[in-house]
Amino acid sequence: MLAGLVALALSGWASGDPRLEQGRRVYREACAACHGEDGRGNPAREGAARPPDLATPGSTAERADHWEAIVSRGGKAFGLSSAMPAYGETLAREEIAAAVAYLRSLTPGADRYPPGELNPRRLVVTGKAFPETELLLQGAHATDGSSDSLLHARFENRIGKRLSYGVALPVRPVNTIYDELWGVGNVSVELKGVVAFSARRGAIASVGLETELPTGSRARNLGSGTWVWKPFAAAGWSRGRWVAQSACSFELPSDLVWQDRQFVYAGGLARALGLPKTAWTPAVELSGVVNPRRHFWRNELVVELSKPISRLGHVVAAAGVRTPLGARFGPTRVEWHVLWDFSEGAPWRGF
Repeated sequence: MLAGLVALALSGWASGDPRLEQGRRVYREACAACHGEDGRGNPAREGAARPPDLATPGSTAERADHWEAIVSRGGKAFGLSSAMPAYGETLAREEIAAAVAYLRSLTPGADRYPPGELNPRRLVVTGKAFPETELLLQGAHATDGSSDSLLHARFENRIGKRLSYGVALPVRPVNTIYDELWGVGNVSVELKGVVAFSARRGAIASVGLETELPTGSRARNLGSGTWVWKPFAAAGWSRGRWVAQSACSFELPSDLVWQDRQFVYAGGLARALGLPKTAWTPAVELSGVVNPRRHFWRNELVVELSKPISRLGHVVAAAGVRTPLGARFGPTRVEWHVLWDFSEGAPWRGF
């Protein structure tokens, strides 16, 4: 029922674009010699730096303004091949935008894929609604002088038009009176699906299920000792350089002796200080946990900053400070992550 209401609220996707005829003309005159009539690359250029397949479904996750910037400034400006010339002085801005719109339409069923404009920069805490193709390494460290830390690796990959799956592996230290040991926590697997999106309204919504396996030792404080089911929902809104994201989930353990049921939520607001794909992006988040059994409610504020490491924008680093809103909720923590969007090639590409 909830998915139906969200789909109704986000209805109104329009696949028609009046720029396509102009874009087809510009593309054939300026781009097809290298990129091919179908966007998959000209086989005659195999001996040179053959352009990538731009009509693959993975290209739908790219922002149009990022492609327009590459066309305008050339490949070298983004760590790509210098064989991609800069057209900023020979083509008008409107012509470049039309050519990119036409190129994006070459992907079969392109209007059924969530577009890249709905694929914002990942925040430190809040989960994304967009189906991911990322390898993520996260860390968290307490600032109270203790050695309480967390290291978290996550792999997410796309399935078809609207689905993605993820696998997460947490690693954290165990503090004993004799030594500090490392151990693997509870491994989790996730399936996420987009239920509705609207490029015109800049909105996307997803639902999914994450399952936490009792792989971590409870005796060593690495795991809860029980299966935990986490149905969740996520939504995002984009307006130019502004992005808002939100996510919530229920934690439903199989054994209530080992872990309580909880409601977890997070939301954030970010603004890119330039081209969203490659700019510095400050953000602020509010996250919280509600435990009805213990009448416990904790809120935390996160202030953060992210910046791509690669000029292409597919390797990104982010760091932030998570502060509990209340002294009894524990120490302030420094959190960070490094992610690689592997759909855009090797991590060293674009440097």
